[in-house]
Amino acid sequence: MQPVVLLGFGQGELPGDALDRVRAIAPNYEVVIADKSDTVEKYLDRVEIAVRHVSLSLLARAPLLRWYHHWYAGVDWLERFPGIRESEVTVTNASGVHTVSVTEHLLSMMLAFARNLHLNVRAQARREWRKETMDALFELAGKRVLVVGLGAIGTHFARAAQSLGMTVTAIRRHAIASTDAAARVYGPEHLHGELGKADFVVIILPATPDTRKLFTAREFEAMREGSYFINVGRGSIVDETALVQALRSGRIRGAGLDVFETEPLPADSPLWDMDQVIITPHMGGYTPEYFRRSWPIFTENLKRYVEGRPLVNVVDKGAGY
Repeated sequence: MQPVVLLGFGQGELPGDALDRVRAIAPNYEVVIADKSDTVEKYLDRVEIAVRHVSLSLLARAPLLRWYHHWYAGVDWLERFPGIRESEVTVTNASGVHTVSVTEHLLSMMLAFARNLHLNVRAQARREWRKETMDALFELAGKRVLVVGLGAIGTHFARAAQSLGMTVTAIRRHAIASTDAAARVYGPEHLHGELGKADFVVIILPATPDTRKLFTAREFEAMREGSYFINVGRGSIVDETALVQALRSGRIRGAGLDVFETEPLPADSPLWDMDQVIITPHMGGYTPEYFRRSWPIFTENLKRYVEGRPLVNVVDKGAGY
């Protein structure tokens, strides 16, 4: 019997030509569309390749599985599935798909703070004509932003911030001498020194053992007084209790948060009641262009896999990204 390429999509989710494309690339495989566990179970002993919404608990039991393409970028789920993490299964992801949407999400938060839109939207809900003052507003041009995590998204965002006249510095795992995306790029050992210089601190990091609780009370205390903190990475990176304290004390003037320690954010979280906080429900990567950008990564890798060539977007399962 033929090995299986398992496409984890629901009925009607795939465009008409997508299935034909997969069959043309991999003619020696049976192509199965299924995202329900009971259906996947029927093919489990023949699944060699899987993509998108497939139960990882089931995949961990697939004896012939050789490659899993994760439809999104974050792979922190590997910590919960050591059987996959420690196996010979190759994992690829959709790194690079989110650059435009997350960049625009970040800029929308920054512009909202600059123009006090977050406060005026709240006033609108109260039918209140809020009197604004010149000194309460500012322009992004001339401000300094520290990008913590200079991967594909961080690089795209940094270039966009520069185009608005901002000065960009960055922290990444390994410092580099120069890049057109930032004025300076430092290693992690320079984080505290750079925090005190930035008007905005933007977190674009994956969840790994090295990044867990990277931002605690010590880091918030190191930030410039009156600066802004924005996190579109992962909630596990931040000690939320320390963040709340920094916001209450005024050390941080505002926070834009798309990710949280617990999601959905619990109803009793004090963050909900803070006027200086913008909350979005982990939607920074959402875009109607997602399939158009993500599907070609999978089909290109499928072609490479069949031909025995190296895949792209291969995840370092040990590092967690």
